[in-house]
Parts: sequence; C-alpha cells; structure tokens
Amino acid sequence: MRDTSTSVQIGGGLDLYVQDLTAVPTVTLSIGNGNIQNWTLAQDSTVQFSSDFVKGCFILLFINKANYKITWPSSGILWSGGIEPTISDTYKHCLKIYKINDSEIAIFDEGVIY
Repeated sequence: MRDTSTSVQIGGGLDLYVQDLTAVPTVTLSIGNGNIQNWTLAQDSTVQFSSDFVKGCFILLFINKANYKITWPSSGILWSGGIEPTISDTYKHCLKIYKINDSEIAIFDEGVIY
C-alpha cells in the first residue's frame, strides 16, 4: 500500500506518490506503490514486476545499494545502451523504468545523486 501522505503534485492534476520499499530478498516493483520508489538494500536482492505494471506505466526507482547485488529478470528487460548499468555502491542511483509493451520493460540509467 502506498503512503498517500507523501506525494508530489505536477500541474495541479497529476499526483506522483513516493514510496519507500522494504529491504527484502525479492522486491516487487508495483505501480500501486507509486511512480517514485526509494529502495535501500540490506542484502542481495532480486527484482520482479507486479502484474499491475502494465503498458504505459513508469517508475522512477532510487536505489541505495551499498555493497549488495541486484538480480534483474533474465528476459524482457531492454537496457539503455544495451547493457545493465553499474549501480553505485556509495551514492543513491536513479533508474527510469517504462513498461513499453506486454513483454518488454525499458530501463534508462539516470545516474547517481550526490
């Protein structure tokens, strides 16, 4: 469930909700948790996508990785530049994630935030 008390309103009509994700071995990215999600890893973790993450949806994912490993789905991910980015162990890292059709998700590396 998203925390609707933490939201950003754009142009008077679009609310983007911010959600902190729990540090668990498998994190499920869900549009139901909002468009802006903060994830702090406390162990090696695997990413999966909820069935509500449908064509046209996007998530800005901010990751605090520390020295932990992230395992992404083995198929259906299209990385900008063709390769999975190196996520910073030191700084918060931002990924833009788009569901572009029924079987593909595009992930764009927006870099680190100091």
